[in-house]
Amino acid sequence: MDTPLPSLSTEDFDALVSQHNQPSAVPSTGAGEEVPDNLRQALAWSLELAPQVITNLVSRALQSIDRKTVSMEGTHLAQILDAAAAAMDEQRARWLREYPALLRVAMAYPAPAKMVTILPGVDLRICASEAAALEASVQASGCLANPLAPSSYVQALLELISRSEVAAELRQIWADHLLAALSSQLAWVYLQLQAVLRDPSQREPSQIALAEDFGDYAAQAYGLAEGSAASAEASEAVDPQTLALAEQAKKTVLQLRMHLGIPLEQSSDLARAFNADPLQAMMLDLDEAENLMAQIHERGLPMPDLNADAMPAAGQPAAPVSTRVSKASSFQTIDTQIDELIKSYQNTTSPSLQRVPVPLQDMLETLKPSLRILVREDEPVLSDSAHPARQFLDLICQRSLRYSSEAADGFTDFISPIDKLMGSIAKMQFVNARVFEKASEKLSSYWQQIDSQEAKKQALAAQQQEQMQTARQLAGRLGFGLVGRKDASDAPPVIKQFLMGPWALVLARAQLFERNPGDHEQYTQAVAALLWSVSLRRAGARKAEHLLFTARLMPWIEIGLKSIDLPDGQIQSLLAEIRTLQEAVQASPATDAASNAQSDPAPLLREM
Repeated sequence: MDTPLPSLSTEDFDALVSQHNQPSAVPSTGAGEEVPDNLRQALAWSLELAPQVITNLVSRALQSIDRKTVSMEGTHLAQILDAAAAAMDEQRARWLREYPALLRVAMAYPAPAKMVTILPGVDLRICASEAAALEASVQASGCLANPLAPSSYVQALLELISRSEVAAELRQIWADHLLAALSSQLAWVYLQLQAVLRDPSQREPSQIALAEDFGDYAAQAYGLAEGSAASAEASEAVDPQTLALAEQAKKTVLQLRMHLGIPLEQSSDLARAFNADPLQAMMLDLDEAENLMAQIHERGLPMPDLNADAMPAAGQPAAPVSTRVSKASSFQTIDTQIDELIKSYQNTTSPSLQRVPVPLQDMLETLKPSLRILVREDEPVLSDSAHPARQFLDLICQRSLRYSSEAADGFTDFISPIDKLMGSIAKMQFVNARVFEKASEKLSSYWQQIDSQEAKKQALAAQQQEQMQTARQLAGRLGFGLVGRKDASDAPPVIKQFLMGPWALVLARAQLFERNPGDHEQYTQAVAALLWSVSLRRAGARKAEHLLFTARLMPWIEIGLKSIDLPDGQIQSLLAEIRTLQEAVQASPATDAASNAQSDPAPLLREM
């Protein structure tokens, strides 16, 4: 059996935590080969960097949990994710203190047999090249072990999680999100350790490496101490038959979960493999298999045939090898056909060769487990294009072709209800045709409302466009009459252009399609008021009245311009030109009021 993690007393563990930057807490292993300085420094710096690693991991994991919580908003799972995030945040300070010590222990006391089961479930692709380069450097130094391998970080991380006194389901969520973020952090660490291995003098020596007995610890970790090779061999000496039976039991559980539509939560397998030896893991799997078969019986579902790699159900004779191989082959064929079906929808195109947007292509992948359940319940999803599941896929894919990309207008409103529906379907332990029929009805009803509103908007826009065309024809005739007025003879050119252009259109629109009673009369009166407000000859002697008058006039001008749907920027530009002329009147020298009696604005004020 593999060497278990050392069982530490509270006092011993506290000593490790408080002294991880001091002389090693791992006891001396006796004489052995001396560890090269570059390896000692790399090992020491891996411990120096551990606090930053756990800090980054927690931050990334909390962000990942928050994103998933938003996507599951309103569901029970969202509440569990919220609780997991809050609990992780509370653990942050303690983890920062304890992780370096646990990493130190994991490097000196590896559990290779357990890691063989755990590591395949951890995605380490991001750091793969850096880890391989580091492994090659350590092996080239003649070491028997590589304490800097990803397995040490995974072992320490899961031990850290297992020490937290929270519900098991919260620890599973932690493991899922923390392990997902580990690979990128290891890539960062390994790049720095490679630099230390190449030339330790380029970096300030680690204080950990200067500790009195760190050499003994390093020799133990690299397998250079006496007796370490033997213990490494012993740790890997796991009974092959036990491992094979445990693997069969695990596959049986996975098949039964799939038959029931239960999500295959990898994190629970990781935690079980870490905390139990293969024999204990097998017993746990057999207990779970019994519970799953009881659920199948309670639901009245047919008992699945187990494939050739799985154990027969308890109390039942094993199916002939030929039958089991045939069934496994059938499942594999179904999976392939479902993959091809989803791919055909992902590649759906419009006549203009516009393809289904990428976010929807990704979402379609989440429906594969549900489609497998339908097929295994003998529903003709693969052969019947009129099946509700196929109709649902047709509906969303054809609708998606309206959007050139996820940045297109309206795409967010389109994809949001689909995301929620697909998330709900993916979490169902049992699905049938009615589920997809209801989903299609819900989306169709929602989109019918959207389309109806859009049709009204388009009809209104077309009507307004037609009205504007008619108004422009009348405005052409009205404009000449406005600039031909007697009081417009001394108007600045800018004002004449304004009257012939935008304001003539305002009057024409109000005359033909008056929105509010009295608009046309008010806009007509505004012509005389505007001409007076920019006239030095007539308004120069009435500056007090002019200031009050323009304050009342300009809002009416702005309302009129908005009635013809001018862009806001253009409206503000026109108003600024008018205000400039009015300010010039205010700044002009005082004139003889007696000679300008005709400039009395009182009648205009009353009309406004």
